[in-house]
Amino acid sequence: MNNYALLPLIYKAFLTIICLFLSTTLNAETRPEQPHLLVKASSEFKFAPDTAILTLTLDNTSPHLKKARDNVEKRSRKLLRSLLRFNLPQQDIEMGQLYIQPIQIQGSQRSQTRVSQTITLYVRSINRYPDILDRINSSQTVSDIIVKFEHSNEEVLKEQVLDEAINKAREKAERMASRLGQKTGRVFSIEESSQRYPDHARSEFRVTAPRNSSLTSTPEPDQIRLTSDVRVIFFLVP
Repeated sequence: MNNYALLPLIYKAFLTIICLFLSTTLNAETRPEQPHLLVKASSEFKFAPDTAILTLTLDNTSPHLKKARDNVEKRSRKLLRSLLRFNLPQQDIEMGQLYIQPIQIQGSQRSQTRVSQTITLYVRSINRYPDILDRINSSQTVSDIIVKFEHSNEEVLKEQVLDEAINKAREKAERMASRLGQKTGRVFSIEESSQRYPDHARSEFRVTAPRNSSLTSTPEPDQIRLTSDVRVIFFLVP
């Protein structure tokens, strides 16, 4: 066998060695050489959402662009008038741009145009949400409704649940070190993972509310649960 024939085998062997090295490096746990203590701790917060976000879609399809546009704009104005009595702040009503989409009719040279608009409402008093949703449906203007529940201070709550997990880890480490006649020193490393239940995708509900019909049910807000898990390595001090 000549040298050229050996090249593919050498190349494959080299790749195998590199892959094994990378796998070992990635899977190896980084630990300090000095005496240390590894602790894990978790924290959990449960709370009810205080905000309902309603994403409303109005659309119309017609062979004539002007007719479809006029239809959507007319229904949009009617919808906003129906919501006046709720006195929603202007900043809590987001009006999307008109979206125009040509549609080719299969098997025909004719085409139609779909015009749609999205309006997003932020209902910051969760108790008002069922009445607002009912009024939207009664206006018979909306083609599709998506409801999502959130908490206005969710980012602050995420920080709080993380702080609690870190404090638990420190207290646990100090208690364990004390039993061994030692003290905890500075932190070598810390890892954190967090979860939200239900996640944002599962917090969305599509409400089937075709025009000229009534709602069969109103989505109820589920309790939100935030979790934080930390893994901390402390140096030990005699």
